Amino acid sequence: MKFPNLVWAIGECRLAHYQAAAEAGVSETRFSRCLSGRAEFSQQEKEKLATFLAYPVAWLFQEIIPPISIHRSEDAGLVPA
Repeated sequence: MKFPNLVWAIGECRLAHYQAAAEAGVSETRFSRCLSGRAEFSQQEKEKLATFLAYPVAWLFQEIIPPISIHRSEDAGLVPA
């Protein structure tokens, strides 16, 4: 899942994904592809969803960046021992 904040916000509003897709003006298939990262939401779609869900666009569509592993950092000499 590419946008967990979006999925969370949809759940908080007690909506099904098909309802959010309809508000964004996209098909359920396209919506699913965008959520999984196989397609991209347009800026207009993002803004429609943010307005409908009442959350900031930047937060809804923030991509998750995993932290650097402590063990890998030590192996690469990034963290002092």
